[in-house]
Amino acid sequence: VWSQTGVNVLPFLAGIDLPSEPANWVFSLFGFVSPNNPSLGLSWFVFLAPTLAFFGAWTLLGQVTQKAWLRNSLGLLYALSPITLGLQSEAGVLELVSVVLVPWIVFMLLRTTFAYSTARSWRWLALAALAGAALAPAAPIPFVLSVLFTLTLGVVRPKRLAILPWFALPGVAILAPWFAATMELSPLMAVSSSSRLGGYIPDSYALDPCFSMRLLCPPRLNSRHTLTPRTASKSFLP
Repeated sequence: VWSQTGVNVLPFLAGIDLPSEPANWVFSLFGFVSPNNPSLGLSWFVFLAPTLAFFGAWTLLGQVTQKAWLRNSLGLLYALSPITLGLQSEAGVLELVSVVLVPWIVFMLLRTTFAYSTARSWRWLALAALAGAALAPAAPIPFVLSVLFTLTLGVVRPKRLAILPWFALPGVAILAPWFAATMELSPLMAVSSSSRLGGYIPDSYALDPCFSMRLLCPPRLNSRHTLTPRTASKSFLP
């Protein structure tokens, strides 16, 4: 699992080598759930994603209101929204990672900001940073927005301004090798979602899992061709 995900330098088209797709670190975590059958971890995550999203939203709403009916209603609205269920039906693993993690990250950052002691702030920040490290390769734009959110919280609570920016360190460390390598080749490649590469390559290649791995694509290749969690995991896990 490890050699096929985060630590490899993989060929990108002819004569060009790039660091492994950062999202492979996320997939490696699912692979370690069941190393003998890596697709099992992906399948369980896709199945449980709405439930995890509900608990995240429910916990976050507890920072705003203690009314159970309101927390339950808004949590269910978030977890059972058409977007979430649509991503689940299409096995959009990376997108579901974003849906699940964003409420938890916001909750942890709020706890970091308003903790009664610096020690507790650091503990909450460590949890938020680990979640951010998983969010960054799965969904870089929400990760950037969460970093901006930490800076906003730092302005609101200047006493935590020296702590909150450290949230971005693990995520930036994961994205930096890929971003630096792609910027040297093509700035457009660095800011483009590799999940959309199938949109401008021949369909015959887009359907080939081996070619997908060479292009470092995550599971969902484009809007017309999707991979199930089982076939998605087999395209990049042994």
